[in-house]
Amino acid sequence: MSSPPRTRPSTVALTAIAIGAIVLIAVVIAVAVGVDVIKYGETFVTGLYPPQAVTEQGQAIRDLYTIVFLIAVAVFFVVESLILWSVIRYHRKPGDDTLPPQTHGNNIAEAVWTIVPTIIVAFLFVISWQTLNVVDAVSATPETRIVAHAGQFQWSFDYLADDGETVLFSQLAPIGDDGGMNVPTGRTIQLSLTVNENDVLHAFYVPQFLFKRDVVPGRVNKFDFKVDEDQAGQTFRGQCAELCGAGHSIMLFDVHAMTAADFDAWLKEKADAAAAASPSPAASSDASPSPAP
Repeated sequence: MSSPPRTRPSTVALTAIAIGAIVLIAVVIAVAVGVDVIKYGETFVTGLYPPQAVTEQGQAIRDLYTIVFLIAVAVFFVVESLILWSVIRYHRKPGDDTLPPQTHGNNIAEAVWTIVPTIIVAFLFVISWQTLNVVDAVSATPETRIVAHAGQFQWSFDYLADDGETVLFSQLAPIGDDGGMNVPTGRTIQLSLTVNENDVLHAFYVPQFLFKRDVVPGRVNKFDFKVDEDQAGQTFRGQCAELCGAGHSIMLFDVHAMTAADFDAWLKEKADAAAAASPSPAASSDASPSPAP
């Protein structure tokens, strides 16, 4: 009596076992040499996300990113699981000389892969539109108005009075405590972006704002943002995010977050100093020269 043929593990199973063994060995070695696996795991997961938002508008963007990311992860695992299941379930075995029964069309499957993606896309459209309206909203009465001037290859910032036109103080943007853009926390700040018509395209970008806006010659772009109050005392690096020439890499600036009271005191000090440094216009005389006799 002949014994039944012995079946060998499939290639897919052997590959999965080998990958699992390699991962397990790598983890054991990392722990043995003192590597904090949990810390590096958290760093890896954090790296999949954008920087922590420090503005009200940036948090709305991050919330949208989280929703899209989770949907993408769910879709990835569902699709990959189905692929692996199909490979394992229907891979060719010894003795399979004919094709398995062929299915031509499946109404349920076709309805699922049509309706489900449509619902997902419609949902993403709605929440993206809502987030866009939040981020692009421009207030008619912002609490602080600042104008950012871009140019090859430096930024400068004008702080405006309540009328939105009078410049109280202008500041260049070298890196450090003595330059850049100072902003109050907890207030709606309206930033206007300008550039000379003879210049090139630039872009205003602060990673922690999760927001980039182009600076177009001959056009003024405006947007509002509000820095969280718990960020007072923090400094955020900003940069031009558009390749604008040979000096693009040095077109950097700092954003210094201050409490509202500290910002008011700082702006008053700078505005008073700027006014004192400006020469007063010469007084005109009402007396007319006497005609020569």
